[in-house]
Amino acid sequence: MNVPLHEWQYEGSFVPFRKLFGEEKYSIVSDYLGTPSHAYDEKGGLVWERELDVYGSLRKGDNSFVPFLYQGQYVDIETGLAYNRFRYYDPESGNFISKDPIGLQGGLSPYSYVNDVNCFVDCLGLFPWEEGTPKPKGWRLPKNDIWSREAGHSNFTPNNPTSIGLKPRTTIPFKKGVPDFSGIQVREAIKVTGLTGNHTIDKQLTAKTLAEDFPNEFRNSTAALRWMRENNITPHHFLDDYIQFVPTLSHGGIRHSGPAHEMRANRH
Repeated sequence: MNVPLHEWQYEGSFVPFRKLFGEEKYSIVSDYLGTPSHAYDEKGGLVWERELDVYGSLRKGDNSFVPFLYQGQYVDIETGLAYNRFRYYDPESGNFISKDPIGLQGGLSPYSYVNDVNCFVDCLGLFPWEEGTPKPKGWRLPKNDIWSREAGHSNFTPNNPTSIGLKPRTTIPFKKGVPDFSGIQVREAIKVTGLTGNHTIDKQLTAKTLAEDFPNEFRNSTAALRWMRENNITPHHFLDDYIQFVPTLSHGGIRHSGPAHEMRANRH
């Protein structure tokens, strides 16, 4: 009996964008960190969806149709562990099950994943991208534009800024491979407690905080959500549990692996 092989196609990184199974083709949609969340058939019908918590544990759906977790991780359905090249990751605990093979170079906690899963991925099970080290495979950066120094660790200037809603000569600082959008935010950032890393949940939390902090502007959470939607604003995770309000066109037009700067880690 001939069983068709599963074939995965990638976008030049660890992020799969298509699944081939015999004559069948499926498109895979991933979030800003490259974690698959939905799959569609050739007619545009939804065939699979999954929702994870901030550490990769299932909240809804399963891992059977697309067994990839964070970038570089392949889920073993039987054990629930994710193969991460140099070791296995446990999404239930949010940690690796063995020590970091590079020792303390990867951080003071030898079992921990990245310091902040809202910002970073660890494609090899070793450590996040630091300045002066090679760019990890799968790390997303803008292409064909101008950097003041090392790409991913300096000021970025788009070649065609007006196409993504920016003024000429606008620069975006990058640190550890992620952008700082404070220079283009449409209003002052706010502190939001209880952020999860899930965009839908965090958008609701952000709207609730806006309504509580600025009752004269927003009667309730619904009004705050409507303000973001009607003005095409994306809430962007920033450091220390702050949310920046960034034009959606600009946020989506600058290729990156996560939010600007490292937020305070709630775990590890």
